[in-house]
Amino acid sequence: MADSVRRFLCAAGAALAVSGCASPGPPPYTGPRAGVVVLHAERDDPYGHTLRFTRTMQEYGLLTDSPEMPWSARRANDKGIEGAMAEIDEAVARLASRGAKKIFVAGESFGAVAALRYAGRRRLDGLVALAPDPASEAPKVAAAVRRGTPVLWVVGRGEDDELRKAGRIAFDALPKDPPAKFVEVSGGHLDTASEAAAQVAQWIREVAKR
Repeated sequence: MADSVRRFLCAAGAALAVSGCASPGPPPYTGPRAGVVVLHAERDDPYGHTLRFTRTMQEYGLLTDSPEMPWSARRANDKGIEGAMAEIDEAVARLASRGAKKIFVAGESFGAVAALRYAGRRRLDGLVALAPDPASEAPKVAAAVRRGTPVLWVVGRGEDDELRKAGRIAFDALPKDPPAKFVEVSGGHLDTASEAAAQVAQWIREVAKR
């Protein structure tokens, strides 16, 4: 009996030691229910570079919807701009049906440009541009974002210099009310979403409470 008790206490102590070393999760979220539409990069899909980002949003208590967009490798641009915007509308509606009271759209690379375009058409509670593709139209699309939309703009420190310069031009074209937030994280172009995930989730939680 004594040996059994001793083994039990040793096992319990080991379990406590392991749990004590585990990294703590994010604090509970107590704000309005917030939903995030996550738009992947060109020739990617929801299970690629944005998957870790999406899972982090969920860990922080945020609802997510990650549609496979027309610019995925499988779909090969089977719809144009209007079709893509309609699909984002559908993702927003799905989040609302699940109880989201605050709506955010986050996009990576080409998905970030699509998110910027969408924010010029619809009122959003926040927009996250992750390593936006510096397309020639990006400054024009950025300038058209609805005034009053909080924007978080994220780039990787390993981003190509020319892409960074072009992206900065687009960032500077954003409306100034409220001022957009510019953040740099580790990694290159398609590492940005995963590297920035926790910062983005915290920003969304803070903005959703306003």
